[in-house]
Amino acid sequence: MKHLGRITGSEGTLTFGADAVIYSTAAKEDSRTWRYGDIDNISSSGPFQLTVTTFEREKYNYGDRKGLNFELKERISEATYHEIWMQIQKKNGKIQ
Repeated sequence: MKHLGRITGSEGTLTFGADAVIYSTAAKEDSRTWRYGDIDNISSSGPFQLTVTTFEREKYNYGDRKGLNFELKERISEATYHEIWMQIQKKNGKIQ
């Protein structure tokens, strides 16, 4: 997967765990961990694209929403995307 937020992007792995989403990459400044409570939404405009919209922290306060775009190396099925979306919505108490 490639994170498209920088000029050249970074290669890494996006993992959806029990309580958080983790983006691991050798480019340490691009690595991130988001608790589900810090994720506002996920979206996709195609089978090889995923956007994670988060509330990123700024030192002591939450920042504004930030969309992080990922270009996937493997196709994400509609069923898998829906499962991830449901998991995040449930963890955030938006649906039951």
